Amino acid sequence: MAEIRIKYSDAEAALSKLQAAAQTIEPSMPADISGQNVLDTVKKLNAISHSLQQTLTAYQRLLTKNSQAAKDSIQMMREMDEEIAHGMVR
Repeated sequence: MAEIRIKYSDAEAALSKLQAAAQTIEPSMPADISGQNVLDTVKKLNAISHSLQQTLTAYQRLLTKNSQAAKDSIQMMREMDEEIAHGMVR
């Protein structure tokens, strides 16, 4: 039977770094760069900027959600390991 070995401290440290990095993403962009300018290109750049801000915000939420799911999985594996080890001692 194959064996899965998890170094919990390494996995948790990596996930903590990932979550910290996700929190530092700054998705805010200038709301309007046109000022008095009415060029179509400026309007398109404003639309792209808004879209990019929405994408970065969604990515940040997804990264945080996935990081939490991975932490939960690691915790569940740890608890299973402890239950199995406890069952073997009996």
